[in-house]
Amino acid sequence: MGVREVRSYVGGEWRAGVDVGVDRNPASPDDLLAVIHLADARTAADAVAAARAAFPAWRSLPAPSRGEILSKAADLLEARARAIT
Repeated sequence: MGVREVRSYVGGEWRAGVDVGVDRNPASPDDLLAVIHLADARTAADAVAAARAAFPAWRSLPAPSRGEILSKAADLLEARARAIT
């Protein structure tokens, strides 16, 4: 398994961070697990702006439709849990 790259997904695009951190296996510190692109204030502000822009469309969806989307997201997360953790 290769080293994972962890980035921010904002407004439909993956963003590299200004700073980069690493995640190592605590039982074997030489084992690099992931390179983590750390979000800066600009990325966070852009994420808030993207969420605000998306909110009216989300709010206009009927509750059952929002529930279906969230359920599918949960299913995807569960299916990929091993890759995420």
